[in-house]
Amino acid sequence: MIGIPTETIEEAKETLNFVKKYKPDVPNVKFFNPLPGCSLFDWCVEKGMLKKPTTLEEWALWTGNYRKIKHNLSKIPDRLLAKFVTKSWNYGFYSGKLKKFIYWMKIGEYRYAFKGIKRVFITRGYLKIPFLGVIKRKAN
Repeated sequence: MIGIPTETIEEAKETLNFVKKYKPDVPNVKFFNPLPGCSLFDWCVEKGMLKKPTTLEEWALWTGNYRKIKHNLSKIPDRLLAKFVTKSWNYGFYSGKLKKFIYWMKIGEYRYAFKGIKRVFITRGYLKIPFLGVIKRKAN
């Protein structure tokens, strides 16, 4: 979790270094979103960091999308916070795909191995090169 109240850039870098060092199969770093009813939510309301939702519409919009920063209570700018999360996801993405590829190759299921590789490089009609990003539109 990243973006916890009062978190600094140095602390976020420590989180990123932790993911880098231990290389989890699925680095699942998410933005902090205080949920009503938990003690950290109440603490944030007491400190004036958050305004408790009052209408049904405010409650419905509270959590939002897991890829968007809804309530940044840290000392880190939104843009930089999003960059940290994206970097952490990228550390494990290709290593997990590589592990699956090796597994399928070892057991002789070559079609699954190459389907997985195709998914790594071609997504939603775009050609992706690892660590470089989207290069060009796939030819039809």
